Formats: sequence, structure tokens, C-alpha cells
Amino acid sequence: MNRKLRLFAGISLVTTLIYGVWALRPLNVEGEFGPSPTLPSPNGYDELLKAHRQILTVSTEFERRNKQAVDPLLEIGSPEGKIYPSHVRAQWVEQSKEGFETLDRALKMPFQFPVFIPKSEYDSRVEGYHIRFLAKGLTVKSDHQASQGDHFGAAKTALDAIQLGVNMTHNSTVSDGLNGVACEAYGRRALTTRIAFLTPAQASHLAKRLESINANRPKFSHMLEREKLAHAHEIEVQIKAQLQKPTNPSEYQTAQDAPSPLTRLALPFANAITRRQIRAFDESIDEALPYADVAWASRKVTPPSAEHKENLLVVKLLGSRFFFEKSATMANQCQIRLALHAHKKTTGAYPQRLEELSPRYMGQVPTDTFAAAPMRYMVNDNRYRLWSVGPDGHDDGGRAIEDKTKTQSESRYLVRPDSTGDIVANISV
Repeated sequence: MNRKLRLFAGISLVTTLIYGVWALRPLNVEGEFGPSPTLPSPNGYDELLKAHRQILTVSTEFERRNKQAVDPLLEIGSPEGKIYPSHVRAQWVEQSKEGFETLDRALKMPFQFPVFIPKSEYDSRVEGYHIRFLAKGLTVKSDHQASQGDHFGAAKTALDAIQLGVNMTHNSTVSDGLNGVACEAYGRRALTTRIAFLTPAQASHLAKRLESINANRPKFSHMLEREKLAHAHEIEVQIKAQLQKPTNPSEYQTAQDAPSPLTRLALPFANAITRRQIRAFDESIDEALPYADVAWASRKVTPPSAEHKENLLVVKLLGSRFFFEKSATMANQCQIRLALHAHKKTTGAYPQRLEELSPRYMGQVPTDTFAAAPMRYMVNDNRYRLWSVGPDGHDDGGRAIEDKTKTQSESRYLVRPDSTGDIVANISV
């Protein structure tokens, strides 16, 4: 009996040791949780960073010359032009020509956002600047072109900002894709101010180009999938940084900076704990995926799993879907407005039905992404109203979402996830 117990104890000890060594092995995200997607070569993303550096160099020089401790690109693009008047903006656009040419090449190349970039490397690659400010620069260029009477060129430049935003969502995480949503917002605002000045042929051309851009939007589920690998990489970097910290307290500036004895004791177990964290996150994402691409009106805000409801990060990611739906719907409205303008300029009147716009002015009439149904449209006395049912999924007959407590249109007609009413073209923001 004692022999059997000793044998059992020995086997248990060996098994525990083997499992311990296996569980505490160094974390290898690429090997354990799937390799990162192969990036195209050349990649438009790299050209995008190059364009950013070129335009930032010009902007920094303008900042130095004007002795303003402000973000030069934002101030150049400010509607008031208090710091940089129009002739200075013209100089900025001319001197940024090389950067805009690089950006134009980037938009024509295969484009994939790297699934994970360590924050230290990201900051150095974009020099602490958000890529979405390139879209702001494009709107400055668009304003300048319009001031010179080149409204078609101005509209094309505004479309470049929208395309930049959509490209930013390719092979992107949800978090990085939201930067693309911001780029699109800049482009849409610039585009809508140019439509009235376009010829029928120009408006139809831009409607078809925007249709092509909209067709390349990735599914929300694809971005959620990318979050899994990016999350694993981020944790891996944090763990490696902890393991590489000196253990001798004398190597730190203050005693508070040094890891505690308990922390140092727990570090060998970090890999095992980390694996559980990553797998728990992945399981929550996997539960969410079946709900990620269903029509907005029939979606479930959270899957039924109790574990998922407790995962606040995943719930937050799912909530971000609203911004992508809103951006796609408003881009679809821009496409329809371009086609409506072309129809009106050609025939002298707006069509009675949106279907009359196809195929002459655009390929297919885009849908309302919030309803997975045709966009609502009404024409009366040579005026029209175009609307989406909005996030509440209810058709209010074209009554725009409105917060009457606000006075500025940017906040009064701002569309939020809990808004009631409709997203009306040329009113809602």
C-alpha cells in the first residue's frame, strides 16, 4: 500500500513539475494565438507615415515662423483663420505639395494597418501625431482649391479624406478604426459644401467613386477579430517589460519605484496568468462575433453570457460599432446627394424615387445601414429630404435628431447612440 502511495505521489509530483514548466514557459503570442496577417509590400500605410512626416515638417516650420505654441495643422485648418490667414494657408498648401503627392500614392496602394504596434514604436513612427490630422490637412487643401474656383478638385480632395478614413479600417482593430471614422467626418464636412458647385458629370463621377470607397468597408467582425491578437501582443509587451526590470532596489531612483518582494516573487507566474487573461478575452470576443454584423435593428447589445457582461472592455468595443454604422450611413447619404444633384442639374428636377438614379448617376442605391433597408426619401416642390431611421431604428418621417438645449449645430444635431429621431442629410452631424 505504501509503495502504491509513493508511486502515486511520485507520478503526481512529476506531472505537476512538467505542467509547471509548461505553464510558466515564455509567452509567444505569434505561436500560441495565431500569426499576424501578412502585410502587403509595398504597404500604403508606410507611405502614409512618410506623408505625415513631410507635412508635419512644413507645419512645424509654420509654427516656428509664427511663434505660436499651438498645433499648426489645426490652426491652419481653423474656419476663423485668426492665426493663419488665407494667403498663409495657400503657402502652406504649396509647400506641403510633396507630402500630398505621397499621400495620394498611399491611397492608391494596397493598404493594411499593422495589427499591433508597440506604443513606443508607434509614437516614434508617427512622431507623436495622430494620423487623422492628415485628413484635416486634406480639408485645408480642399478649402484652398475651392477658394481658387476649383470646386471639382476640392470635392476630390475631400473624397481623399473619406478614402483615407476607410483605408484606416483595413486589417485594423476597432480602436484604430475609430481614427478612420474621424478622418471620414473631416472629409464629409468638406465634401457637402462643394456639391452645389459641381457639374452633372462631376457629381456623377464622384458618386461612383464614393460608391467604390463604401464597398470596401470591412465588416465589424473583422475588426473585432484583430482586437484579439492586438490585445495579446499588448499584454506580452507589458509582461516582458516587467520581467526585464532590475530586481536590485539600488538601481531605482527611489525605493517606491522598485518592485516589491511580493511582485518579484509573482513574476515567474506572470506568463500563466497572462495566458488565462488572453484566453478569457478571446472567448468573450468569440461570443460577440455572431452578433457583430447582424442588422443594427435586430442586434443584441451584449451576448447572453454572464462572463461577457462582466468583460467591460469587450462591451466597450461592441458599443463602438455605432460610430462605424453612423459613418457608413452618412457616407451613403453623401453618395445619394451627389447623384441627386447630378439628376437635378441634368433634368431640372429631383427624381420621385431614388431608384431613378441608377445606373446613370451611380451603380446601386446604397442602403440605410441602421435599418438594412433603403434610405428614406421624399421630394416636394423641387426640394427633397433624405434620411436614415437612426440608432433607435424608428422611422420618424424625417424628423431630425435634435437636442434643443444646445445652440450650436455641431452639438444641437449631433447623433449619439441613444438619440431618438432620424439622421437627416445636411442637418445631422
